[in-house]
Amino acid sequence: MISIIVPVYNAEKTLDMCLKSLVGQTYTDLQILLINDGSTDRFYEICCDWEKKDSRIMVVSKENEGLPFARKTGLEYVKGECVMFVDSDDWIESEMVGCLYQLLNEKKADIAICRLVMDYPSGKKKYISNVKEVRVYDSEKAMEEINYNNIEASLCNKMFKTELMKDLDFKKDVTIGEDYRITWQAVRNANRVVCTPQAFYHYIQQSESMVHQGYQNNGFVIIDNYTSIKDKIIQTYPQIGDSAVSYWYLQEMAIIISMIRGKNYEKRVIDYVKKDIRTYLKLYIKNRRVPIYLKICAVLLSLHENFLIVPYRCFFFWREKL
Repeated sequence: MISIIVPVYNAEKTLDMCLKSLVGQTYTDLQILLINDGSTDRFYEICCDWEKKDSRIMVVSKENEGLPFARKTGLEYVKGECVMFVDSDDWIESEMVGCLYQLLNEKKADIAICRLVMDYPSGKKKYISNVKEVRVYDSEKAMEEINYNNIEASLCNKMFKTELMKDLDFKKDVTIGEDYRITWQAVRNANRVVCTPQAFYHYIQQSESMVHQGYQNNGFVIIDNYTSIKDKIIQTYPQIGDSAVSYWYLQEMAIIISMIRGKNYEKRVIDYVKKDIRTYLKLYIKNRRVPIYLKICAVLLSLHENFLIVPYRCFFFWREKL
């Protein structure tokens, strides 16, 4: 059996689409856990209809505590040997569960990963990650590839052996970077990780990311989260320390970019980030796996945050043209 955890909060407009993709999987031995995180819309009515249609669906209701704790609650009810996470406003291809499970068994892996597709309202699609062939990694190499964004850090494009997900450290106040936090812990617990270039998970671009929506006055929470993960990775895998610094560096720059987009500046956070950027600047510039444009952004930010405005605007103009 494969368990699929779907945290739900006021998702009445997208839940049907999501559930149709789950119950329509070619692999049928499923447990579908809908975790009601204190929804105030028609969630319960919709779920009752689905429960009548499909006995594999189970609804668990709880008070609103946010996405991390909704996922944590879901893990308490998992019965399958493997577990997946799907967000209630996304959908998956009908072959996703079966293909990842087959890959997991064939390669004797603990985690199977596919590519993500970002679906935009305009109909445009963007494929995430640089995986071009089936590859098997040990946990250290897998984490290095995640840190260099060659493998997406999301929880939602992965199938995990359930035993990996015990006693994970969820943080209630961490909403930006939660996927990276949990993915790191699961990868650390794994022996083998397999990746496929097939894109099965559709990430619907309706809700905005931190960079898109503007700064939410949560800079130090984000910084503390990513810094603690960086330090733990370096402690566990000293040989890939440069990659951990690279990912952490990128997330700190993203905080400043979100401030620029929202025109909401918090000087204490800016000064803290600039100090970090300057401390690791030489190491970052010497890293051959870091793209040159990111090195330029780091240098500009080390001088003044406003110097990021031009490259930021150029980047988003270019991306919209893709």
